[in-house]
Amino acid sequence: MRIVEIHIYQKALPVVGGAYTMARASVTALDTTIVKLVADNGLVGWGETCPVGSTYQPHHALGARAALIEMAPGLIGAELPHPLRLYRTMDQLLNGHGYAKAAIDIAAHDLLGKHYGVRVCDLLGGALAEKVPSYYATGVGAPDDIARITAEKCREGYPRIQIKLGGRPIEIDIETVRKVWEAVGYKMRLAADANRGWVTRDVLRFSRECADIPVVLE
Repeated sequence: MRIVEIHIYQKALPVVGGAYTMARASVTALDTTIVKLVADNGLVGWGETCPVGSTYQPHHALGARAALIEMAPGLIGAELPHPLRLYRTMDQLLNGHGYAKAAIDIAAHDLLGKHYGVRVCDLLGGALAEKVPSYYATGVGAPDDIARITAEKCREGYPRIQIKLGGRPIEIDIETVRKVWEAVGYKMRLAADANRGWVTRDVLRFSRECADIPVVLE
């Protein structure tokens, strides 16, 4: 089974409810790249790579598509039942750019799962659990607003909340986490993510002043 066609698509994914604000970025839409692999037996596999803006990590959508376009001609005819050979072929065609190669990898595994009639997780050794707990991530916002959103998501059944922080005085971040804790307590697991928006003194102060709150720092 070999790759005979590679299709690359661009799609804008609007953020529901307005801009999603992080410490160093505000995102109104995600520029995603979708890859379609067609095998010589007619089977089709789909993959995707979707960087969260251009400042979240050193990845960006135009870079992903450029990397895929660079590799695509050399991947026609590549064998699909051997993922390691496909990885090596991609590495020979282009150094780095793992986030772009991931779309090919995902599509290849999707295609292989269809070929063998099994789930992708079974191709990778099997699932340890059939259900994975979900979580809701807030944007950076006013303390009262984030507390209100958290309470709403708790009532909807989310077991975890990720509170986006950073890019403003640390006092506001501390107040935000305290109000969230007051709103839901032990009903949800809390995580605080400043997305590189804190310096060391902010982390130390937050840790001291929120020492009584069970929250995971990212």
